[in-house]
Amino acid sequence: MVKSSALLAVIYARTSVAQEASVSIARQVQAAEQYAAARGWQVVGTTRRSSPSSASRDATAGTVHAA
Repeated sequence: MVKSSALLAVIYARTSVAQEASVSIARQVQAAEQYAAARGWQVVGTTRRSSPSSASRDATAGTVHAA
């Protein structure tokens, strides 16, 4: 159930091989959840993309999870 007074947020996390210090998807999601919670936002979904590049623009490559 969605709280009517909270701002809604969706988290998008992906791996990147372009960066030397790539942060795991799990750590990205955790950080985003903490960021949202600190601001009173309600996370209503999470998208995780594990493909090494978003250049393919394949919309089906990610996994969407409802919160």
